[in-house]
Amino acid sequence: MLLTAIDPGPSESAYVCWDTERHDFWTPRQGFKMGLVSTDEMIFRLKRDAQSDLIAIEMVQSYGMTVGRSTFETALNVGRFMQSVQGRNAPYLVKLFGRPTIKGQIGGKTDGEIRASLRMRYGEAKKGEKLEGVKKDIWSALALAVAIDERPTLKEW
Repeated sequence: MLLTAIDPGPSESAYVCWDTERHDFWTPRQGFKMGLVSTDEMIFRLKRDAQSDLIAIEMVQSYGMTVGRSTFETALNVGRFMQSVQGRNAPYLVKLFGRPTIKGQIGGKTDGEIRASLRMRYGEAKKGEKLEGVKKDIWSALALAVAIDERPTLKEW
């Protein structure tokens, strides 16, 4: 299965294009297997890329704490991403996943532990290595992709 995993943000979102059969990145028509792009660019890419079997998005969740404007902007962007692919294929093309579920599958409580767990699976994010180019929020998008790769029945949000 070819999937596009997205870690949404208020103004930029990270994405990873992942092939669950090869357990590796794949390059869609637009030519970028991962990246950190503006909201408008992400919507453009989602509308243009009809190759993914699944668009997986990490959904904002409440942990009982006060949240600010950026959290609501992120939630709004999730809706915009879903709308941009609506009707493109099957209605279940887009699935939402919560961070706790992703963390539970990958192993680790902190972002640093999750990155370490991913490096143990696939190597370092250095030149010439499989994870070359993975940085910042792309780690979260990669964690989502790998969690679905390892457990296709991963609990949805």
